[in-house]
Amino acid sequence: MLRRQDASQFVDICRVIRVLNFLRKPYIGMALSFAQSEELKMSAVVDRLTDLGQWPLALTISEYMKVPSKNGVYRVLAHWALKKVEMAKAAKEVGKMPDFKALSEMIVSKFTNYPEVSFADVAMKAASANLNELAELLLDKETCLNRQVEMLMKLNKIDRALAKAAKSQQPDLLHYVLTYLKRTQKKEVIDHLVLKLPQVLCLYQDYLKEEAPRHLLALYVQKDDFARQSLYYLKESESTPWNPFDNKDKVEGLLKAEMSLNKLREHTTAQLAAETAELFGICETLDRKPDFNDVDRTSVRCVYMWAVGHREDNLAELLRKKFKLTEKAWYMWKIESYARNKLWHHLESLFRSKKVLANHMPFIEACARYGNESLCRSFIGKLTNPVDVVESLLLLEKPLEAANYAAEKKLFVVLEKIHARYRGNKEIVPVIAQILDARRKI
Repeated sequence: MLRRQDASQFVDICRVIRVLNFLRKPYIGMALSFAQSEELKMSAVVDRLTDLGQWPLALTISEYMKVPSKNGVYRVLAHWALKKVEMAKAAKEVGKMPDFKALSEMIVSKFTNYPEVSFADVAMKAASANLNELAELLLDKETCLNRQVEMLMKLNKIDRALAKAAKSQQPDLLHYVLTYLKRTQKKEVIDHLVLKLPQVLCLYQDYLKEEAPRHLLALYVQKDDFARQSLYYLKESESTPWNPFDNKDKVEGLLKAEMSLNKLREHTTAQLAAETAELFGICETLDRKPDFNDVDRTSVRCVYMWAVGHREDNLAELLRKKFKLTEKAWYMWKIESYARNKLWHHLESLFRSKKVLANHMPFIEACARYGNESLCRSFIGKLTNPVDVVESLLLLEKPLEAANYAAEKKLFVVLEKIHARYRGNKEIVPVIAQILDARRKI
C-alpha cells in the first residue's frame, strides 16, 4: 500500500517558483534563483518591490505567499501612502495645489479592507510635510480614538481634540487632553473651550477647586452658575476662621451667597443666609462675654439659650423679635437653657406660668437629663396620664418603679414594653417578669 505524503512542502516550492518566474518579466527584471530566494526570504523580496514602487505586485505576492501582515500587506500599504504624501508635498512646493480630498479618498479606499493599518501614522507624515488639510481628512477615518486625539493636538486642533475626548466616555483620555491644555494654553483659551462642553467643564472645575479656587469662581460667574456660586460663597464663609475683631469677609460671603440664591429663586435658603449674617453681627458684640467662646455662632438656638442662661434678657428678646421665633420654640429653648445652667428656680417659675405648653413632659425630660431628680418628681406628681408617669420614671432610670406603677394601673401593654426594653439586663428583667406574671394570674 502507498503511504500518504505531506504535499505542503511541494505546494510551497511551486508557489516560490511561480513567483520567481513572474519576477523575471522584463518590466520587473529581478532574476532570482530558488537558492537565492531561500536565502533572502520572501519578505525581503516584498521590501525590494516596495522600494521599486511595484505596489500592486508587492501586495499580491504578500498575500499569495502568506507573508505575515506586519511585514507584508500593512508595510506595503504604509509605504505606498507615505509615497503619495511625498508626491503631494513635492507638487505643493512647485506651486501645484494637490486635491487633498481625492488623495484622502484614494488612501481610505486602499486601507478599507485592512483596518489594522493606522491612518494616524499617515496623518503624522502629512502633518510633518506641512499638509495639515490632508492630515485632518485622514484623521477623520482613524478608528483608534487615542491616536486620533493625540494627532489633533499635534495639529493644534485643540477644540476638535477636546470635543472627541469628551464624547469618548474615557476619563483617562479627557484627563490627558486637559493636562496638555493646562501645560500649553493660557487660562482664557481653556475657559473658552471648556465652557462649550459641560462634561469637560465639570472635570476642569474639579482641577481648579484645589489649584485656583478664585479662577473657579470666575468660571461660575461667566457661566451664570448661581447654584455653584452660592455653594462657593457659603464654603468660603464657613472656612474663614472667626475673628473677634473683624468678620467682614465671613459676613460678606454670606451676603453674596444670599444674592446668588435669590437669583436662583431659592428665597427661603437666601433668607437663612441673610439671617446667619445678621447673627454674626450680633455675635461680634458678645465675644468677650463669659462662656461665649464655645457657643455655635451659626445657630440662633444656641445663642438664644446662652442669652437665657446668662440672664441676658434684652438680647433674648432681640433675638426673638429679629428672627421671628415661634412661642413654642423659644419656650422649649428656655426650658433647656434653665436646666443646663442649673437655674432650677427659674425653671420652676416657668413651669407654674404655663404660658405656652400644656404638656409637662419637656420639663421632666430636662430635669432628668441634667440630674435634678427631686424637681423632676415634683413635676411627675402633676401628671394625670399614667402612661406619661411611666415614661417619666423610665427617664429617671427607675424601671422597677415604673413596672410596679404600670402593674398597679393595669397597663399591661406598657408593662410588656418595659420588659422588652430591659431584656438584656439580667438583674432587672427577672423582677419585671415576676411582676408581669403576677398580674397575668390575677
